[in-house]
Amino acid sequence: MENVSIKSMVIKYGLTIGLIFSLIAVLSMVTGMATTGNAFVGILMGLLQLGLMIAIIIIAFNKFKVQRAGYISLGECMQIGVGIMVIGGLIAAVFGLVYGKLIDPGYYDRIMEVQRQTMEDRGMSDDQIDKAMGFASIFKGPGIAFATTLLCYFLGGTILSLIIGLVMRNEKPEFE
Repeated sequence: MENVSIKSMVIKYGLTIGLIFSLIAVLSMVTGMATTGNAFVGILMGLLQLGLMIAIIIIAFNKFKVQRAGYISLGECMQIGVGIMVIGGLIAAVFGLVYGKLIDPGYYDRIMEVQRQTMEDRGMSDDQIDKAMGFASIFKGPGIAFATTLLCYFLGGTILSLIIGLVMRNEKPEFE
């Protein structure tokens, strides 16, 4: 039971989270929730994804811990959690790239239009809107969107893994 592979845990749960998040993205795009401009919907989707990230990381840590006679170090938690999130991020980034370039090339333009309308509704001046839209358009490109997605998943995985790992770790005594 000592030979549990971190790599196998990372691949299994990374693929799981990547596929789940891709499915959520498809559902939000198909139903139009992604382009509503409704802040409540955005917050709700973000909380759903955060809850899923936490749950999947905890499940992976628990499974690893059980297979290792109840022991898991903080380093192992970090490797597993960050690995899971990086693989999930790769899948999400590739999905976003394929969706935005091949399946629905106008998707990101619609999101930009919703953002513009939201800013207008808030009473922002045309100059402020143009500056904000110019900045936002930087992230619309496929390369930067891909890199930003990966970076966000990496940072999120690092933070969540550290917090959850500090709570769940159970170091094996050196002299047992």
